Amino acid sequence: MDNDEFEAMLAQFEELETIGAMVEQVEEVLEQPIAVQIDQPSTTIEPITTEEILKEPTIEDPSFFDAVLKLTEEIYPNHCDLITDHRHFVDHYGRPVKTLLIKFDSTVLYNTLGQSHIVDDLYIAINFIKTENKDTAKYKFGGTLYGCRESVTYAEYHCRYRHSHIRTGTQGFGDLCVGSGTEMSDLLAGLAVDFNFMDFEGLLYQLMDYVAWESLEGVPFFKMNNIKIGQQFNSTTINNSDVENAMVAFTRTILNDKKYNIPIKLINTKDGDKLIINKKDEGYLQQLAKCTTKLNYRLPNGIYTEIGGNISNSEIDAINKEVTTPMFKFKNKDVFYKIKPVVDKDSTDIGIKYPNPRIVEEVTEKLEFLINDYYNNIDHL
Repeated sequence: MDNDEFEAMLAQFEELETIGAMVEQVEEVLEQPIAVQIDQPSTTIEPITTEEILKEPTIEDPSFFDAVLKLTEEIYPNHCDLITDHRHFVDHYGRPVKTLLIKFDSTVLYNTLGQSHIVDDLYIAINFIKTENKDTAKYKFGGTLYGCRESVTYAEYHCRYRHSHIRTGTQGFGDLCVGSGTEMSDLLAGLAVDFNFMDFEGLLYQLMDYVAWESLEGVPFFKMNNIKIGQQFNSTTINNSDVENAMVAFTRTILNDKKYNIPIKLINTKDGDKLIINKKDEGYLQQLAKCTTKLNYRLPNGIYTEIGGNISNSEIDAINKEVTTPMFKFKNKDVFYKIKPVVDKDSTDIGIKYPNPRIVEEVTEKLEFLINDYYNNIDHL
């Protein structure tokens, strides 16, 4: 949040006299014992040094792929694997291939219009192709990224959407567009000519940002905003205005008018005391749900889902049962393509509506910013 956004938000709070309501909550919290938060070990690793790079095996070395997997595991712990001779890539190249798979459980995809879409169970494939010389162990970096989905919503299935930059399709891998002259395209091209672990590490980190961004300038294969069932547009596409409207409604109606007490507590972190909001609190989520039309149903297993339109879960089950061949193995488990269950529009027991996860994240972040700004500027000791 830049200074202009903060000043505008602060003026809004003062106009609504909401800061006063939050002050009372903060003061009550300050009288309670401070909770101590034990920080979890960070999974971020330090950049590889030149000395370490010189020790890394070359692509001809049999231990090369051990080093590839070790580095990837440090950046994506428990979310990577190496498979051999996957049928899609072997058929494509006609040569043996080793494929590095990286799984992204749930990614919020954004674009310059402020729209967002949740992409679950995305796998990115990076190939190393056996050279023509059968007397060596040498492999060549493939230079192309591929992606597939393990599970999709019915709307995504209906539109054959996998990711905005993956060719449309249902199960299996599609190639990813990385543009021309971009950081990602330059990294891939450079590694294909001269593989080195420093640039490969850069590629792995760049991948995080790449899969979370829909580059409208790069002309996506399929724009997230076009995901729909019939004439029903994708209700999970979120704009910046959706977040701002939810924030205004929450502060004006829930905090100022209804004097709702936000579930906050004071914790001690390595950066000092901090007030945090329990964004998983059921009451908090239900109050926030009153402030936005961007709602999702949540299944008992915690997965967010959509209203099925003209599709039922029995029809989805029938489609899923037609998939009898796994796409590949990941960590020794078969991965099958499947459509997520939906909430039947005619059901009398459709569960509880929750705010879209992006609404929850960003409204909570804005509230915590204001609360902590107040807390850090009062004489609270």
